[in-house]
Amino acid sequence: RQVTSLQHAIVFIGFKQMLNIVTAYSLNKIIMKNSLEIKEILRHSLMCAFLAKRIGASVGLDEEEAFVCGLLHDIGKTILYTLFEEYDVDTQTTERLLASHHPQAGSLLTIKWQLPEMVRNAVRFHHAPEKASHDHLAAEIVFLCNSLLHDPESFEALETRCPHIDFSRLNLETIQEELETIENTASNLL
Repeated sequence: RQVTSLQHAIVFIGFKQMLNIVTAYSLNKIIMKNSLEIKEILRHSLMCAFLAKRIGASVGLDEEEAFVCGLLHDIGKTILYTLFEEYDVDTQTTERLLASHHPQAGSLLTIKWQLPEMVRNAVRFHHAPEKASHDHLAAEIVFLCNSLLHDPESFEALETRCPHIDFSRLNLETIQEELETIENTASNLL
């Protein structure tokens, strides 16, 4: 059966596996030389997840599904950072490859984890939602959230890239006001 919420994921993979994941993450933080970069990716992903949950609820996407899509959208970056560290890839090459290949790397991981197609699409197309063949709303929400987090003033310019989002149901001022609270919450969790 498909797993689309954090609660379902914990039940599905079990407490023991969850403990393994947390342990592996903790160890990686200690030994990984890119730990600051990984922490920033995780902070950004949490922010995107909280914002996606908020926007998803407003435009008709299940809040938990939106949260999972936002949380995992940059998972490919963490994989690539780990891989590049193993092969001692220089910083400039790392940044270039991350920018161009993290959606594909993340998509491959979502396939390996057998996550729902909606999550796969959101991860794969979070920079180009128009390329998604279906589940456009999830991909557009993650694209919108990711873009807003990088440039909060870009809201109105993003409407044309997100035709499946009913922007009349979103309040730009409220969303911009919530960005600081979302940033503080994500930072406090890490």
